[in-house]
Amino acid sequence: MALIENVLDMRGQVGELVVCKRGKTSYVRRNVEKIKSPASRMQETMRRRWKVAIRFYQQLPEGVRRVLNGAARDCGEWSGYNFFLKENLKVLTEDGEITDLGLLQFSAGTRARVGSLEGRRTEEGRVELWWDNSPMTDEEEGEDRLVVIAVAENRMFSPEEVKGVDAAREDGFARFSLDNMEGRKAHLYCCFVSPDGRGYSRTQHVAV
Repeated sequence: MALIENVLDMRGQVGELVVCKRGKTSYVRRNVEKIKSPASRMQETMRRRWKVAIRFYQQLPEGVRRVLNGAARDCGEWSGYNFFLKENLKVLTEDGEITDLGLLQFSAGTRARVGSLEGRRTEEGRVELWWDNSPMTDEEEGEDRLVVIAVAENRMFSPEEVKGVDAAREDGFARFSLDNMEGRKAHLYCCFVSPDGRGYSRTQHVAV
């Protein structure tokens, strides 16, 4: 900044210089443009992960979204969309990969999870699941119905609700088929839903 003799009483910007006047004193200074800081690597990575998560949600079929919406209501979330992003953003990468299929979540809520959930493929290609009911906190939970969402390992971003699952928590056992997943490893996300459809348990993962 430099003092000048401002005979013409100039003010304002002239090229890269700015003429200022304070009282009877005039001075000139260089105009310095503010440079916006570029987004940090971490911020850019997070933006990309958000985009992956949003695209993932947008292609979910209606059956899966119905489970997400029900779980969101039981958890006090605004929507199934919010619930899905909150639960799954951490397992998605900026490059569009899922770091661990066992950590995906499609449900959570006030109903108890079952104990020792296990599964296998039979020689006929059907799926069998069995579990322990000891964690059940209320006898009424015995009537909760089993809901299964399946993901084929070679189609990680295409989950679908399994049709033909007819089992209650109190049964301790379920058998069903996986259409279009014969001969491929499948990841199953199991939860139990109350008879009135208001209570959900947290997803439990089994690979078969």
